[in-house]
Amino acid sequence: MALNRLNVKTKKQVLLANAIIRSPKFRASRMKTKEGRRLLNQETSLLSRKVKQFNIKLSKQLPKKVKV
Repeated sequence: MALNRLNVKTKKQVLLANAIIRSPKFRASRMKTKEGRRLLNQETSLLSRKVKQFNIKLSKQLPKKVKV
């Protein structure tokens, strides 16, 4: 799932996308290739902009269970 192509418009979508990006399973799959690392960086920066836009306070702890 390429989150940079994902259209996150609502606060709930941003929170879900953030949970997915922070999940270890998703990160591990992305880190395998050079292209994947580039995508992960893009997605992370896109999401951080969205988080600021919606003025969301994110907790530092990882979500307990995320199905990817």
